[in-house]
Amino acid sequence: MSSAVMPLIERGRAARLGGHPAAAVAPLQQAIQLAPDDPLVMQEIGLTCIAIGDIGNALGALLRALAVDPALSDAGRALALLLEHNQLTDDSEMTIGVLRRLYQRGDVNPQQLARSTANIMLKRQDLRQLLSQLQNGDPADSWAALPTGLLGEPLFRAMLVSGFNRDAVLERMLTRLRRDFLLSEPALDPTRIDFAAAIAQQANNNEFVFFESDEEASVVDAITRIEDLRSLLRVAMYRRLDLRPEAAALLERTWPPSVHELLDRVVRRPLREREIARDLPQFAAIDNATSTLVKEHYEESPYPRWFRLTLPDPGSRKAWAERMLAGDRRGIGPDGRLQVLIAGGGTGFQSVSTALAYGPEVDLLAIDLSRTSLAYSVCQAEAQGASNLRHMCGDLLEVDRLPGQFDIIESTGVLVCVADPAAALAALVSKLRPGGLLFLALYSEEARRDVVAARERIAAEGIPDTPAGMREFRKALMEGPDIPLKADLLASPGFYSLSTCRDFLFHRVEHRFTLEQVGALLAANGLQLRDWDLPPGVQTRFLGRFGPAADVLNLGQWAVFERENPRTFRGMYRFWSQRR
Repeated sequence: MSSAVMPLIERGRAARLGGHPAAAVAPLQQAIQLAPDDPLVMQEIGLTCIAIGDIGNALGALLRALAVDPALSDAGRALALLLEHNQLTDDSEMTIGVLRRLYQRGDVNPQQLARSTANIMLKRQDLRQLLSQLQNGDPADSWAALPTGLLGEPLFRAMLVSGFNRDAVLERMLTRLRRDFLLSEPALDPTRIDFAAAIAQQANNNEFVFFESDEEASVVDAITRIEDLRSLLRVAMYRRLDLRPEAAALLERTWPPSVHELLDRVVRRPLREREIARDLPQFAAIDNATSTLVKEHYEESPYPRWFRLTLPDPGSRKAWAERMLAGDRRGIGPDGRLQVLIAGGGTGFQSVSTALAYGPEVDLLAIDLSRTSLAYSVCQAEAQGASNLRHMCGDLLEVDRLPGQFDIIESTGVLVCVADPAAALAALVSKLRPGGLLFLALYSEEARRDVVAARERIAAEGIPDTPAGMREFRKALMEGPDIPLKADLLASPGFYSLSTCRDFLFHRVEHRFTLEQVGALLAANGLQLRDWDLPPGVQTRFLGRFGPAADVLNLGQWAVFERENPRTFRGMYRFWSQRR
């Protein structure tokens, strides 16, 4: 890198971080002319493209940066976040290499890579040939027909073991392979053992969302004791091993390395979670009828089931919060430490990430109705190093039983599943100190029209919210004729695991909001809208619609924008407010 390039990168970064990404373009154009293959230049171009909403060029720049330097932290995390809602279709060696290395990183959420991985795998000639054979009823022994290249492809295995598949075509293939493993006697060479263990891990990751026939259920339930490797893999593909009487003994036996890895995840970890759940402190009883219903929902289906985070910059949220708190930056905790409440911490996807983003100098408490969910969060917090996060069980409606107040309260997707959202919000605000910050995420009425239509169809057909009912519904949708809802539902990540499907389409309680209702809720509780958490490029499009001087906190203009762009808030209204 020439001595002239780094100052240009720094100018671009300063403009982007200062909220003026358009001003970063000129110095970065100069930098790329001087150093067209420099990964730091490409990384900063990618980050700037995200800030201005140019997602296509952002993906290209970040891929090029990571192809040269796979260890670039910002580029890897930014690419993973982009891939959650955008897809790669290029199956070049460069793209495949970048994805393989991203799966190996500890700072990237592998679930965000699943859709792009599926796209790339489906371009493989050997996999397409196998799919064609399976569709035509051949071969008799699907496991013998598995292509050697597919069995040994690390990208495919990484997707299977580290998250859940997000493609209907691949799901049908995996469902058939699982069935044939159970009902036939496939050869078990080392490569196929590893692949069978990966399918078993995938089945556990998605909480056994794959359809199973009565014949399969009968065969697997007839395995009363796990005697050997084949019976272990068969049961693990269909049922939770940690619930079997011989679960602990399985950990003491000798297995191939891939099976030991499987048992650590599906036996050792759940056994520990049950111990944690039993000992969690509780701040209030759960007596409300709706709260009890929701508690049962999340005890049965802890949501979301996640495996790793795309890690935030430590302390970044603390610095942002202190700027928002303006002249009253000191927290109300010991030594001025900020006190943060996560209301509805669930399995920790939000609370663990938030704890890491605030950093170790901020104290966080996560509360939830479900002990099972919180126990999952405790384990994930330990794995991710979030030592500043505590957990307690109880009802949000009884939050007044917690001592003191909080500087910041964050609640994602909780007011949408309580009996009375207004009462729940008032309870939260009562625990927020004057001038404190409140983050909320609420369902949009406009953005969930297709979900509402699907829920109405489910109710009309009397489909139960049981695992069997959800599997039947998913199979009928995937294999049935094209209908207006089908493409949207199959494209949603909420369709591909049992807990996400239940939360997405079968939740027992759901409230949705308009932006007018959001404004009324804020006004009724003495809250002032302060900031949005928007998908990449949305604010740029908003300013393009209403002019560069438009007020991004004007809910009336956002309502117009949403009517014109109804999928804008597909991922919820996510915003910050401040108590007056």
